[in-house]
Formats: sequence, structure tokens, C-alpha cells
Amino acid sequence: MKKGIFIALIVLLLGYFAQVYFMSNASANIYDNFVKHKNPYYDIAASNFSKGFFNSEATILLKLNEKNIENALRKYDYYDYKINRILGFLSSRDYNISINFKNNIFASENIIAILKNPFKNEKFNYDDLLKASISFSLSSQIKGDLKLKTYDFNISEGGDNFISKNIYLILKDIDENSNYAGSEFNVDLFEFNSKDSSFSISKLNLKDDLRERIPLTKHYDLNSSIFYNTVQNFSMEKFKFKERFSNLELVNINSVFDIEADEKISSTKFKMDIKSIVSVGQSIENFNIDADFKDISQDWLIKLSNYDGNDLLLDDFAKTKPSILLNNLSFSINNSNVSTKAQASFNEEKNEAKANIILDKKPSEINPLFAILNFDRYFIEKDGKFVMDLVLLADKEKTTTTINGEVIEEQYSSTNGELTEEPYTPYYENEESLMMDENISDEEGVFNGEIKNPNIIN
Repeated sequence: MKKGIFIALIVLLLGYFAQVYFMSNASANIYDNFVKHKNPYYDIAASNFSKGFFNSEATILLKLNEKNIENALRKYDYYDYKINRILGFLSSRDYNISINFKNNIFASENIIAILKNPFKNEKFNYDDLLKASISFSLSSQIKGDLKLKTYDFNISEGGDNFISKNIYLILKDIDENSNYAGSEFNVDLFEFNSKDSSFSISKLNLKDDLRERIPLTKHYDLNSSIFYNTVQNFSMEKFKFKERFSNLELVNINSVFDIEADEKISSTKFKMDIKSIVSVGQSIENFNIDADFKDISQDWLIKLSNYDGNDLLLDDFAKTKPSILLNNLSFSINNSNVSTKAQASFNEEKNEAKANIILDKKPSEINPLFAILNFDRYFIEKDGKFVMDLVLLADKEKTTTTINGEVIEEQYSSTNGELTEEPYTPYYENEESLMMDENISDEEGVFNGEIKNPNIIN
């Protein structure tokens, strides 16, 4: 019995040291593959590898290839004089990376790489800037989560103050081919303060859980805005921005993007709630939005991301017959509740949008600007609420705007199918009846002249 236990222990020890030996060779293979890889955006100016039994170490000196980066940015129209200055500053630095290989298959992090601070002895007197870690297998295949974490900083210089805490990015279940299953980005605190401005983010977290693994490079292609099957959850405790006389503060933001997509079509369910939005003394409370975007063209998204014209490429957008359903848009402003439901459908022959807006008060009582623009005339009173039903209808011949059953504008198209550019003055068939007609204010709201419940859009 004792002899059997002794033999088992010997076998386990031999197995353990055998895997350490093979992992040590795998570390060397990973290093060799990295230094031999030709990347267009950086060059390896120097490198060194020290092979050990339990631990191996490497050092690598990188130089950014400024010309190739500039050409790539120009290709995607992301290059201007500001980028030129930043790129020139970054390209003039040395990027020293120290790597520790843990030659043990049971280690949670087999590779730990630390980027030394390339800006040290200027205004950024910290030794290290970024830490990355990942695991690999006996076959030297990368596996598991790639973790990228910046070191915490608290820097003051000439009245400017910069603070960062617990900023990291995790690429989930990544492999040697850069396929991955999702990501998580976290910021506990990012804050900048100067004499004239301040900016801060608190408790930001973004999780992207892909329904199927895809290449990282494909997902973040600069030339593509294509959507993938994923669920994205975003939260942020507080966002603050202030510059001279302008300011913006958002508190308790939560949102969800649920996207189902193939190569041609994507459909998205979107929800967001914000506890408060404050800007230049104006406050919005309990902002909520719930919307569905159905049958959106992936080809249109790509064209839109690379388009710098003034129109919205509506012809391309309408080819897939998309629709937008605004299930709810609600918020409180100046002690008044605002709620909206809407829907829009598009095709190559006709585009139609409907919206129903309900207010606790007249628009003029909510904001003085609404009084100046005389928005009160667009709302009818019902049971202490103020309601507007809006219908927009556009086809190849004309665009018609209807409010509460009254046609207020018709704009005819020219012979080539484009809308006329001459200014159009809206007319009202009977402006007084817009507010006074008893049949309109009787029962619920109005859509296309039909009496309907203002809380429901069919």
C-alpha cells in the first residue's frame, strides 16, 4: 500500500516537472513567434529572451511606424493636424516591454507583460504604464482572458490635476488568432481638472457578451460599423464636464443593447435610463427610453460610417424595409412629466412616422422658449393632460405633416424625385379649430382624423 502511494507521488512529481519543461519550451516558442511577426504599425528595435525552468523572462523595445499609421488613418479619413501632432509625439518615444513567463500550466496568468512608461522624466514620473496578462497551453497556444490594466495615477502639474483608478480592459476567451467571445471595460475613476475646465467619470462599466466568437480585428475594423450578435450592458455612476460657462452632469446611467444580426440585417432592442441630466441650470429627471430597431441594413451602416455628405442615404436605408418602434420615451422637466410613443416604417415607395406626445402642462409652462415658438397650438387638452398626435408621410410625390388630424404642411417633390428646395411656409386649414374643435378634444387623441387613445400607437 505504502509502495503504491510512493509510486503515485513519483509519477505526479514527474508529470509536474514534465509539464514545466514543456511550458518552458512553449514560452520560448511564443517569444520567437512574436519577434518574427511583421506588424505594419511597429518595429522591434531590440529584444532579448532568458529561458528558465520555472520562469522565463524577455525584454522588447518597440518603435511605432509613424508613416504606416499615418497612411492607415488617411485611408479612413481619421487624420488631421491634431492627430499629426499626437502621432509625432508618440512616435518619438521608446516603448520598453518586460515580460515574465510562468512555466506552469496551472498558473492563472502564464504571461505578464509590463509596458514601461515612455513619458517618464517629462511630466509623467511613473515607472510603469500598462500591465497585460494572459494564459497559454503546452502547445504554446494562447488561451483564456487577455487583461489590460493601466496603473493608477495621481499627477499634478502647473495647476492641472489628473487622476485615474482601476482602469482595465478584458478580452474574453481570446486565442492566438485574436478570436474572442466578448469584452469588459471598467473605469472606477478618471478625472482631469484645470483652471478653466474639468472632466470626470465615476464607476463606468461596459460588458459586451458576443453570442458567437469573432475576430477582434473584424469587430473593430475602422472601415466598418457592422453589428454582431451580442448583448452590451453599460453603466456609469456619474459623468461631469465643465468648461467656462457650460456644464453637463449625468447621474446613474444604465443601458442595454440586445443585438441580433447576420451579414445583411441587424435588429436591436435598446433600453436606457438616466436618473438626472443637468446642463446650464436645466434639469431633467428620470429619463427613460425603450426602442426597437428592426431590419437595419448592415451595408447601409458601413456606407454611413464612411460617408461625409449631408443626406442620410435614405434610399439605401429603405431597401431592407426597416422599422423603428419607440415603446417609451419619458422624463420629468420643471415638475412636468413628458411621455412619448412613436413608430416609423420605411420602404422604397413610402416612409411613414407616427408619434404621440403627452404632457402634464402646456409647453409654454414647461419652457419659455416653447411659449415664444407658440407650441401650445399643437396640443389639445384632455383630462388635465396636453396631447399631440403627429403623422409624417413621405412618398415620391410629396411629404405631408399632420398634427391632431389637421394637415399643416404639404411639400411636393420635383420631377426628378427630389424634394423642392424652395422655402415652404406652413399653412393651417383652420388654425383656431386646432385647439377649439370639440370633436378633436372629445375622447382620446387623434391619428389621421381617427379618435384613438393617446397612450397607444397601433
